[in-house]
Amino acid sequence: ASHDLDIRGAGNLVGEEQSGYIKDVGVELYQAMLQEAILMVKAGNISNAEKREHQVNLGIPIFIPESYVEDSNLRLSIYRRIGNLETEEELDSMEFELADRFGQVPKEVANLILLMKIKIHCKKANIEKIDAGASGVSISFFDNNCNIKSLDSFFKSLAVTRNSGTARLKSSMKIIITKKWHAIEDRSKDIFEISKELAFMSSAKL
Repeated sequence: ASHDLDIRGAGNLVGEEQSGYIKDVGVELYQAMLQEAILMVKAGNISNAEKREHQVNLGIPIFIPESYVEDSNLRLSIYRRIGNLETEEELDSMEFELADRFGQVPKEVANLILLMKIKIHCKKANIEKIDAGASGVSISFFDNNCNIKSLDSFFKSLAVTRNSGTARLKSSMKIIITKKWHAIEDRSKDIFEISKELAFMSSAKL
């Protein structure tokens, strides 16, 4: 469950939004996940790249409900598998597999899959943290470097700014997007599109 800690970010785990996390996954599973993470660190099995955490705080429930996958070891295995996937296609296949094995995927698991897709794009775009709020989104980059050759082009292409939203760049290479969404789900989908555009523009030759 080091993967789930990474998925949520340590701040979310103990913060107000996710204060019920241990209750959700159960003490036994939580302890097993935490122990696995500690052993990995002690064994030196985490590379420098993996230590660079990409925090994404969407403000939505993200976990595998016990009612969906009852066995705690199996839930841990699924968390591990999801955390090791590296492409959107692999995550889509995983979601299809879960639906085939356990039935319709609940929104909490769908949120988890979406968040991991966002994290894939965060890695490509050098994004350190995404924080979503009621009226906007903050995007911070590692080393004050967003790897985008043309921010003007980014702001022009950004889907959210073409739909009653605004974006601005702060001096610390932090992008602030202001918009009021009708639903949290819509905000999460927009954040996914934003991360995808940032990842694309990070590698594009502009």
